[in-house]
Amino acid sequence: MTIGYVFRTTIWDYMQHGSDAAYFFETASTGDYDFSFDESLLFTENQLPLMLYGEVYALMSSLGLDANPFGGILVNAALVVAALALALHYARTRFGFGPYRQLKLAGLLSFNGLIMMFAGIHMRDAFLFFTATVAMVAFHPSPARTSLPRHAARFGLLVVLAVLSFLSRKEGFAVPVLIYLLAIASKLDFRRTGVRFAMLACAAVIATVAVWLNVIQLVTENAEAYKLLSQEESSSSSLAYFLLYDLPVPLSTFAGMALLLFIKVPFWRGALYDSYSFYISLAAFQMLFIAPTVIGLCWYAMTKRLELRLHYLFLILVAMVFIVTITSNQVRHLAVVYPAMMIVYLCRDEIVPRARQRGFRQFSLFATTLVILASLAIELR
Repeated sequence: MTIGYVFRTTIWDYMQHGSDAAYFFETASTGDYDFSFDESLLFTENQLPLMLYGEVYALMSSLGLDANPFGGILVNAALVVAALALALHYARTRFGFGPYRQLKLAGLLSFNGLIMMFAGIHMRDAFLFFTATVAMVAFHPSPARTSLPRHAARFGLLVVLAVLSFLSRKEGFAVPVLIYLLAIASKLDFRRTGVRFAMLACAAVIATVAVWLNVIQLVTENAEAYKLLSQEESSSSSLAYFLLYDLPVPLSTFAGMALLLFIKVPFWRGALYDSYSFYISLAAFQMLFIAPTVIGLCWYAMTKRLELRLHYLFLILVAMVFIVTITSNQVRHLAVVYPAMMIVYLCRDEIVPRARQRGFRQFSLFATTLVILASLAIELR
């Protein structure tokens, strides 16, 4: 919160004075919105954040206080802190993290630039970060057979999380739904004919619903909007734009997945331009060391059978990286599952065979060095 406040008060911070954060503050603090249960509810996003922010500003007004973005930011910070506490509890109970690894996980999440941004800027991402974390924890698959009442409870929670996410960002409902489906898929044996048939039938139903709801059109429009945004932020002649939009689709998808993990190359460019750029640069610096390891771990995950708990997190991570790449290429949309990524990162010694751990560390160091050299080369162009 302190970083966002410094940028807001020392410079004309575009993100906080002229973009999404400004919109949320002005709309919520003036009460210039209508939250009602009618036909418009299904076609309007931002309702949940605006309603909660509006309640905070109404309370401030009743106490004789002027509206200040700090009120809404406190809501975001509370959601992020709750999500982080839940992730730490999850790591301890499901993955056996002791005090030392819990401290490392807390450090990685607390000092990640994007998660700091969720807590420190008047935007809606904190809501989606919270619902995604709750979904990850609540839908964690158990090796034992799940009882019918538990299935019903989980499905009921899924409906709640999907609605809350939808009311924060229209397409946000897909994240809890995806996590729920991946939790089921992580326990299935795809070698069985009945399982394959059931999955094909489920895919057909999902495709039918997607066509009925015009999801494909929504995704296409979203992708085009974010393409235009990328042009504005970087220019169509930049290397990142070339890799994302000018290459053939298969190549651009792989390049986009790598760029999504590394976030920004070079990480320091434009770091002090505004608060958003600073948070992005801070996260990119962290991912400079984490992304190579995660990429290597994904390779190992494809070549060996993992425990169910790790298999589940890998499915979430890989699916989200792929989906975000082909839809928006916006790293803050991926960051809602960063707790899963950081837990996987801290479980690397359980995934990589002991005999190969030294070589794996050397690969990670080599990849980090390569990205730094590429960053320098781009900067000196």
